[in-house]
Amino acid sequence: MSKRTLTISTLVVSGCAVMVLGLLSVSGAAQASSATLNTVKLAADALTIQQAATPTATMGMTDTMGMTDTMETEEQGADVETEITGDAPVWVQTTADWAAQYYFTDATMGAVEFDPEGDPAFEFAGTTSDGVEFEVDVYADGKLQEVEQVITDADVPSAAMDMLNTYFADFQIDVIELSTRPTKWGLTELYYEFSGQSVDGVELDVEINEDGTSMLVETTG
Repeated sequence: MSKRTLTISTLVVSGCAVMVLGLLSVSGAAQASSATLNTVKLAADALTIQQAATPTATMGMTDTMGMTDTMETEEQGADVETEITGDAPVWVQTTADWAAQYYFTDATMGAVEFDPEGDPAFEFAGTTSDGVEFEVDVYADGKLQEVEQVITDADVPSAAMDMLNTYFADFQIDVIELSTRPTKWGLTELYYEFSGQSVDGVELDVEINEDGTSMLVETTG
């Protein structure tokens, strides 16, 4: 397992907070040159441009412009996730806190990781007062991606379990998570995520919707 250090810098330009992955560091918006602005615009790893409707939102991941948060990245196989040593952006944290309180009772938030693959998202781990583990995933622009919680096989609807057994007989389940995902129509959809090994010993993540009509399979080993 290898590690690399990733630095996030915050630059406030014309009322916008621009978060850029890399080693970019600017002392202040007023001192930013046109060349620097072009670098920001062209940065392929830019996470988001957040309109500064709220003064605190323009501070991004820091309380003071020009300061940076350092994150350590762990790489294992195809997974690349980053543990954040500072705070997530205000607009991201607000969404995570709301979702945790909406879906769970007496939720306590824990560690935060950043996943840059696909649509970059922040992953907030948490635990309820009853000891239920959950995770809130929020896109870099502050939109909720999904809320996951650990469940047992007794909580899985028969349609989803039947589909798993049909395509992966004798699947060895390690963890089952219920994933609640918002849709563009304002509703939510439920997926059941099975992590474990196939009968051939292949490490898999199998996601099946609640009525057993859709399935996504990914190798994790």
